[in-house]
Amino acid sequence: MLKLQGIHLGEDVTADDPDFLMEIMEINEEVADASIDQLKEIQSSIKAILSKLTLQIAREFHDNNFEMAKQHLIKFKYYNNIDEKLKEIIPPV
Repeated sequence: MLKLQGIHLGEDVTADDPDFLMEIMEINEEVADASIDQLKEIQSSIKAILSKLTLQIAREFHDNNFEMAKQHLIKFKYYNNIDEKLKEIIPPV
């Protein structure tokens, strides 16, 4: 839908918000130093954030606010990358 609006969201798109980028760096540092139980807690938090972002993205598309949808999608990408990393680290149950 973003492409239809002339908004490109490629692999090279990054977040411009320094506070958000700092938060992502801090989460990555937590992941690097965490025990399995702590990793599971982090993953649970990340999944909640991803769910919230999914709802926000849907709402922005519904309201035709494509620039905000793009911003939420960029954040979703960062959190999803952490979630994917956690899936590789945490042993399956």
